[in-house]
Amino acid sequence: KLTVSDSSAAESDDIDATISYADVYEIIKREMRVPSNLLENVCNRIMKALFATFTSIEKITITLKKDTPPMGGDRLNAAVTMQASR
Repeated sequence: KLTVSDSSAAESDDIDATISYADVYEIIKREMRVPSNLLENVCNRIMKALFATFTSIEKITITLKKDTPPMGGDRLNAAVTMQASR
């Protein structure tokens, strides 16, 4: 979830005035390729990259799930949710 400070895209209907979902996806995909031991580390890297790329982002909330975590029991996934603001 991205909270943005600039409402000019809503007023102008100009795609160049907003955050590209495709660019966000590419950043997330790139960070997901980097090996990590912790979901928290991946979330942190994604948030830092998004803040660095898009200056209009004020706040990010991200939930990352790991399917079939190695913790036993009948869990389908484990998840971490992190939030950061400028």
